[in-house]
Amino acid sequence: MRTLDLLRYRALPILAAWRIERHRWLIALWLVAGVLLGLATLLCTKLGLNFTTSAFVLLIIVVLLSLLDSLVSSVIFSIVAVACLNFFFVHPLHTLVVGSDLDLVTLAAFLVSSLAVTCLIRLVHSLGAAEREQGRLLNMTNDAVFVRDAADVITYWNRGAEDLYGWSQTEALGKVAHELLRTSFPATLKEINEALRHSGRWEGELIHTAKNGTKLTVASRWSQRGNERGCSVGTLEINTDVSERRRAENDLRRSQEAYLAEAQKLSHTGSFVWNLLSGELLWSDETFRIFGVGSRTVPSLSLILERTHPDDAQVVRELLDRASAARRDFNYHHRLLLENDVVKHLSVVARYVDGEGEQPRFVGAVMDISLQKQAYARLEKSEQRYRHLFDRMPIALWQLNATKLVSMFANLRMSGVTDLDAYFDAHPEFLHSCMEALIFEEANERGVSMFGGKDASDFLGHSVVKIWPASPMTFRRAMVSRYQGRASFEEETKMVALDGRVLDVLFATARVGRADDPETSLVGVIDISERIQAQDRLQQVQAEYAHSARLSVLGELTASIAHEINQPLAAITTAGGVGLRWINRTPPDLGEVRESLDSMISDARRASEIIARIRATATGKAPEKIYVSIVEVVEEALLFLRSEIEARAAIVVHTCAPGVPPILGDRTQLHQVFVNLVLNALQAASPELGRPKIVIHSKVVGRIHLLCTVEDNGTGIDDADLAQLFKSFFTTKESGMGMGLPICRSIVESHGGAITVDTNGARGGARFSIVLPVAPTSAKSLTSSDGQADG
Repeated sequence: MRTLDLLRYRALPILAAWRIERHRWLIALWLVAGVLLGLATLLCTKLGLNFTTSAFVLLIIVVLLSLLDSLVSSVIFSIVAVACLNFFFVHPLHTLVVGSDLDLVTLAAFLVSSLAVTCLIRLVHSLGAAEREQGRLLNMTNDAVFVRDAADVITYWNRGAEDLYGWSQTEALGKVAHELLRTSFPATLKEINEALRHSGRWEGELIHTAKNGTKLTVASRWSQRGNERGCSVGTLEINTDVSERRRAENDLRRSQEAYLAEAQKLSHTGSFVWNLLSGELLWSDETFRIFGVGSRTVPSLSLILERTHPDDAQVVRELLDRASAARRDFNYHHRLLLENDVVKHLSVVARYVDGEGEQPRFVGAVMDISLQKQAYARLEKSEQRYRHLFDRMPIALWQLNATKLVSMFANLRMSGVTDLDAYFDAHPEFLHSCMEALIFEEANERGVSMFGGKDASDFLGHSVVKIWPASPMTFRRAMVSRYQGRASFEEETKMVALDGRVLDVLFATARVGRADDPETSLVGVIDISERIQAQDRLQQVQAEYAHSARLSVLGELTASIAHEINQPLAAITTAGGVGLRWINRTPPDLGEVRESLDSMISDARRASEIIARIRATATGKAPEKIYVSIVEVVEEALLFLRSEIEARAAIVVHTCAPGVPPILGDRTQLHQVFVNLVLNALQAASPELGRPKIVIHSKVVGRIHLLCTVEDNGTGIDDADLAQLFKSFFTTKESGMGMGLPICRSIVESHGGAITVDTNGARGGARFSIVLPVAPTSAKSLTSSDGQADG
């Protein structure tokens, strides 16, 4: 409303000023008109002109004045002229009274004539102005506009025509349009004129020649001009230059044709048109190439049948006959037999077309599918080979559908879960859900028989829940591996057969689907029960060898052991003698006797502990893995070898990084490893190298492994012997059995670790490195703790 008020506020003064100016113009015009009519009347009176002559003079003045303003002004001027004639030329004179009816009729006739003439003149003036305005507008348009009379002679030529064709209006007027422009018509001129007479309009494209000889393509629109009797008096022609557009369209069409030809060549697809009435065939260049004929060859049905493989010729002939008779779309495959016995496989598809004004025909495509056929044959062969391998492999193979599992994992990732292991800890029931989500799709013969099934139907469609009760943690680790995006997973584990048997197996799984379609998993299971039994027997033999080795070590340490035991026994004898002397005194000194007895008890316990250690080393009990401290094991080994160490005056240093966790292992076996390594180091000492020194160090590496090194300053190991050092019965000692280090390696590997040796130590001798896994609970505590392990 404010905007409207503002406009009204600003417009009112302008309108008021215009009205004032208009009133002033009318007043001035009427004054001038009055003066002219008055002067003309007086002049006629002075000259003595009669009524008729004077009326003619006044009529001329009224007509001229009427051209200056509207019809209202013309009426006013006519009335004033009638008043002048009545006052000066009609009796009685100098009055406005009309004396006779004849004079009244004469004045009325003058008034009517004046009004009619002024109206006609104003109408002619308006028509002229409109024609001039129309001509001005036509000159402003960019289109070429000209008018032809009934003989096609140009009667009007606008500025757009001058710019387009180069002829000026003076040069064009009076010329026959089609001769001047050397017009090329899409049909005969007679047909075009007939269509123009029938509808009054015609549209189409023409080719004109400009003054400079340039060929122009124009979109032409003709409108017939007729008179009041309906006869044609000429034609209005409007032409728009479309030369550039047509050139662009032609270039585009040629480009599209080139692209289409290239696309057909790349895709080995040709096109064709089959006219059913004339039997004519039109082929693209690629179709000629497919049929192995030159582009100048006339294509025909007989040529097609001639090139068709003899085994397919009859079928193709009958199909074409049926298609021609029924006039329906068709689609078929057949073979071509070309020169040099080249066989091509074709796919032909065609659509029937019968539009208005068009002849019935088939429009279709011919595709060379030889490569696809070969690829399919290779694929089929590969599938058969895979099927043969799958069914006949001597290991159990299963194909699992993991669609539900993939969906479950996707939902977990969307909810922000990155650590599936931690998620399993928080949601134990999810592990069972994962088992239910994996469905058997296929099972080979070995898989059925190994797991006690009658046929594959015992597995297909069922989940894997029934085979995992014995080792759910293996399945859990497999799921974690999959969640982390690893392509495969394998582990030795136990699985349950359908009949309840527990099998020792090597389980392996691989996700064989595409990277964007991981919904298929292949599982392989190898029965390793016999191998496990063999390993158990091997471990038993190794344990027996280890027991023999321990006895051998005891034999080597007989003197040290005897010395170790003799010390507490001698102390007991001495304490007993002292006690007897104190008790035989008069009076007996019971305090001293008590001290002698306490000393005897202490030495007896010491002797008992020495014998217990010897017995533990000598016994051949079965391995028992418990949580043990490697620091304590090393200390016990050093205590066991104390006499040997003292006898050789050796320096043994045992250091340990802070926070070394326990490991899961057999105490006696690990004790034997360190006894063997320290004893070897003592025996490797040489007087020429000075006092023997052995350094043992323990630390955590990578939070999940424990590293123990045993390093000496002895003679070291020859490079030639390094590769054989852990082989059975290999020894560098004159009286050695060659079983010490192999047994050490066997014990370390049975604990999931590894033992290596090198001569790159800081003390110039040999350095043995033992890597053992940290106990699971200790590994978790290390991972979650804030402290850093040494290493």
